Amino acid sequence: MKANLGFVLCLLFMVGLFLHRCGDGGTSSSDVGDAGFARDGDGVRHDASLDDGSQPTDDRDEDGGGTEDNGDAQPVDGAEGDGDLPDNDSDSGQDGGTDADTYTDRGPPPCETSPTARGGNMCPVPAGPFMMGCNASVDDECGAEENPYHEATVPDFMLDAFPVTASEYRACVLSGGCPAARTGESCNYGLSEKGEHPINCLDWDRARGYCIWVGKRLPTEAEWEKAARGTDGRKYPWGNDSLDCDHAVMSVAPCNRSGTAPVGSKPAGASPYQFLDMIGNVWQWVEDGWHENYVGAPSDGSAWSPIPSVLNMTVRGGTWKTDDPRFLRASTRSPDGYQDYLIGFRCAVSPSQICVPDCAGKCGGDDGCGGTCPNNCVPPQICWGGGVLNVCGAVGQNCGPSPTGLGGDMCDVPAGPFMMGCNVKVDDECAAEDLPFHEVSVPEFRIDKLPVTVAEYDECRNSGACTAPKTGSYCNHGVAGRENHPLDCVGWDQAEAYCLWVGKRLPTEAEWEKAARGTDGRKYPWGNDSLDCEHAVWCKGGVEIAQCGCGRGSTAPVGSKPLGTSPFGVMDMIGNVYQWVQDDWHSSYDTDNDGYQVGGDNGKDGPSDGSAWVDNPRGSDRTIRGGNWFETNSWNLRVSDRTWAHPKAAPAGPGFRCAMDGL
Repeated sequence: MKANLGFVLCLLFMVGLFLHRCGDGGTSSSDVGDAGFARDGDGVRHDASLDDGSQPTDDRDEDGGGTEDNGDAQPVDGAEGDGDLPDNDSDSGQDGGTDADTYTDRGPPPCETSPTARGGNMCPVPAGPFMMGCNASVDDECGAEENPYHEATVPDFMLDAFPVTASEYRACVLSGGCPAARTGESCNYGLSEKGEHPINCLDWDRARGYCIWVGKRLPTEAEWEKAARGTDGRKYPWGNDSLDCDHAVMSVAPCNRSGTAPVGSKPAGASPYQFLDMIGNVWQWVEDGWHENYVGAPSDGSAWSPIPSVLNMTVRGGTWKTDDPRFLRASTRSPDGYQDYLIGFRCAVSPSQICVPDCAGKCGGDDGCGGTCPNNCVPPQICWGGGVLNVCGAVGQNCGPSPTGLGGDMCDVPAGPFMMGCNVKVDDECAAEDLPFHEVSVPEFRIDKLPVTVAEYDECRNSGACTAPKTGSYCNHGVAGRENHPLDCVGWDQAEAYCLWVGKRLPTEAEWEKAARGTDGRKYPWGNDSLDCEHAVWCKGGVEIAQCGCGRGSTAPVGSKPLGTSPFGVMDMIGNVYQWVQDDWHSSYDTDNDGYQVGGDNGKDGPSDGSAWVDNPRGSDRTIRGGNWFETNSWNLRVSDRTWAHPKAAPAGPGFRCAMDGL
């Protein structure tokens, strides 16, 4: 394939494992709670939570050069096939390529039931070392990206015996826990005859979201490879024997496959640990960002997070659609950033979870791990670095009570110009949607110092002016002790309704960004210093879900990162929750490619007066800003980063704050 483009959120897993690692070992929830914002091959992220299931199409062949017509993306509703029907044809191995093949045999007996009580059966992989990469002593098809051949020691884990099927993914969609996968000619989602085929046509975020919903996570690349080949450095899961139609679903002659096959239909291709479909059928997402080779790769089996500016995640295993057997080996790896019809996934789980002390925003008392948080303080003071910090002194003097008498404190932002977009002089993680860096002059306005909290939104609900937000996994509403956490899991319409109720409005995108960065073009609200947990609530890549949110496994109370305060005294502009703004989504600030000539060439450039960029009629999606607590990619936690979601969507991620014109 060689195409283009964590463990965050998990719900309890088996014996308490972590998702990307896992959350609180208990019972898994029916709500996915993953915002699902992923970059496409052009650096543009797409929301994984469209209510109607519609998705952009971005299909390519395995060499990244061709395009297959999959038809327009179509909404999928309950009237479609339930996706749960097993196929009934049989396959001889020389496939002939019919897409209606139906197999009744999933190969060897499944290892054991998923310990999370959701998702497919799983097989265990014991802890210990193995050789990772291309073994030149048995493989003469090594690629540079598969070297050097090196030892990695992987803790014990469990992995799905088969790739996730279309029917399994559809169960998540019907529960409300997952957004619909893309549909089309080569997509399996929503087709009853493809229920036992691997789910495809979905991006990395959707794959990760499903794993979260079943209380698991995506496997790391090292875990995937050890599961695929064992410890003897073999070329294929089944050994070093030749690749043929009895071992893998593929289009290589004489198999001539013309589409996916039901999972588990090639039992002869089982790995030493009894995993099937590790080679062929569909590429499989793993947790790791793409790196051109293994130089500097972790040796402990952990996920290798994306390096700065990397837009692609890693896929493994090859696909049915390749005419080159080099792409069907246990060491084959490739970058990708699309919701491709050639890519599926399977989930993993760890045997235990780590207790992470939680003293964020607290002084004294239980830290959640049998210890005690240090010191004592009185609001508005908080514990910070073992000492007491006066929050008021940290945020300056330009903030005060809301002039409307409703809602939280607000900060003044003076009129005048600022530079909006990604500043390449201080930021090497710029993406197409963040550009160009351009001047915008914004009138005076006020903006909430903090995101709207659960308790504040409940006041609106109790008045009858606001509707109930989504509840469930990773949603704060209805969770005891989170009254002062930012409200999340709300749609754009709900955010707008609240702001109107308190006599305010949603901020424009330009207002939000000026409030977040000031006028000096900085990368973060606090300046250009590195992103860390002293400044923002986020999830540094490669940690368990229980360690996301800077060790909380959730959002933090609003205002708990005073060192991350912006030049205008505004807090939590980066991390904790994504935030809705007024504007429709646009793929860049220069959508007509006229060099950002405001008003020129059809006038399709972002406004320069600080107003909301609103289409007529309104676009189907709205812009969100700021990143969140389970975001593992540093590029999503910059003041210039931007992405989108459907206005009716309420994934665990978007919250909001309100603004108003200056008085």
